[in-house]
Amino acid sequence: MLPAPQLVVLALDATWDHREEEIRKAIEGLVARGDILRGGDSLLVLGVLHTVTHPMGYRCKASLGALDGMSDYMNYQVVKMAECYRNKLRQAAEELNKVGISFTLNVSVGFPAKAVIIQEVNSSRAAWVVLDRHFKRDFGHFKKHIACKVAAFEDDLSVVYLKVIRTCPSSKSNREVKALQHLAVTLDLSPVIPDSLEAYMTSQYNSSVLCCHCGLKSALYFNSLKFSFSELQAATSDFSKENLLGEGGFGNVYKGQLKDGQFIAAKVRKIASSQGYAEFISEVQVHSFARHRNIIALLGYCYKESCNILVYEYILGR
Repeated sequence: MLPAPQLVVLALDATWDHREEEIRKAIEGLVARGDILRGGDSLLVLGVLHTVTHPMGYRCKASLGALDGMSDYMNYQVVKMAECYRNKLRQAAEELNKVGISFTLNVSVGFPAKAVIIQEVNSSRAAWVVLDRHFKRDFGHFKKHIACKVAAFEDDLSVVYLKVIRTCPSSKSNREVKALQHLAVTLDLSPVIPDSLEAYMTSQYNSSVLCCHCGLKSALYFNSLKFSFSELQAATSDFSKENLLGEGGFGNVYKGQLKDGQFIAAKVRKIASSQGYAEFISEVQVHSFARHRNIIALLGYCYKESCNILVYEYILGR
């Protein structure tokens, strides 16, 4: 008699940069064992984002207190992480579908991570949870408060049992974790993976409170941020010395004027910079929220091979 289908949760620390190969190897190892994840089961990959980059550029806890009034911005961070994992899990999802395992991705936000995992696992009535090795310091806590069977990855991605019997679920509740549950993003990765989350992202982020003192809001416009290199080249007279405003650790800053008459300050990153496209775009998306009367606004960006350019408004006398 075949065993009844069950739900298995793979809990990952989403603040770590898990390589696609690492995730795929971990999932393949689970299937190969045959005692935790089998054909006919459902796999839920739970990514927990417990720290985020604040709109002002520093890292902070993903809590209501740290990001008070900026739920739209926090939601954007969650969607961005979901897109990242979706791409990394594409091949693994296809392989699992071949053996009859349904695959769902959930990226949740909250601090501490252990409280988010306990809440999600116990509410889902999973049969197993397999923990990321980066949660090692909390293994004892998970064994005590998670109701289902518990396993964990070692540094070499082998799996060890932490608890092999079900227990009564913990009555401990975290109100803040529950308050942030509406920010979670869930994607069904079987059998079809959506092409892009861009439309969803654009529709979700209308405005976010930037300053808790004056209550001013910021706005993010995905489609209007990108400038062509030729457009900036023309605006700055081919980045001429006459338009050079200054030099710094980032690179050179040039004054320019767009066709519509808008004056700009184009910060051209040094060619020697090792920053890649993903990191540069992430930086653009964070800075795009910083719109305040005391902050010069970021108008857009340009990325051409190794040439990264940030385009700010140019204000005379500042």
